[in-house]
Amino acid sequence: MPTPLMGRADRLNAMAEKQGETVLGTIPADSPLLNNAPQSTATQWSGPSGNIDLEEGPPPWELEDTHFADSDARRYVEVPDNWVLYWINPRMLESAGWREWKPVTAGHPRVKVKVAQMLAPDGNIRRGGEKGDILTWMYRSWYDSLRRKHAEATARQTQAAVDKVTTLRDEFNRGSYGPYVHLDSATHPTHTSASIKNPTD
Repeated sequence: MPTPLMGRADRLNAMAEKQGETVLGTIPADSPLLNNAPQSTATQWSGPSGNIDLEEGPPPWELEDTHFADSDARRYVEVPDNWVLYWINPRMLESAGWREWKPVTAGHPRVKVKVAQMLAPDGNIRRGGEKGDILTWMYRSWYDSLRRKHAEATARQTQAAVDKVTTLRDEFNRGSYGPYVHLDSATHPTHTSASIKNPTD
């Protein structure tokens, strides 16, 4: 029986002896938890209304067009459908500027803010407090035009890199780098930084 003079560990041990062992549950022998194989990304547990399943989505960098895609901002504001919304981090704003994006302000006649707590004193809409990301917008036609310009620039850069690889291979085979240096094949890598989508650069 625990007494006030006993130490904390002694009291816990005395209480455990008094209560005895309790079986909280069992894991079936065929449970995937006992498998050494990689686990599934699904998380499952039993709730009051039955089983609840959660599935992890793919990482953001593996999704196509996440950097400038419509974000979850439309849950917090009502804006025209021809606006593309984007959150800009203040640090990126200091280094790169607005890059044709415009801030979504509460005073704009076509903007209705659903969450008043996101209004900053400067009139901007921010997430994460007064130093958080600023919500910006751009007309969809402008956005599409910048994407086309960026795609053309990317294609030119990629073609220039492919041409450089071909030229280098020919120079090797002509002996420009010595009589004993020969290059059988050279292939430009398919996944390079040129394929990253960044339409406003």
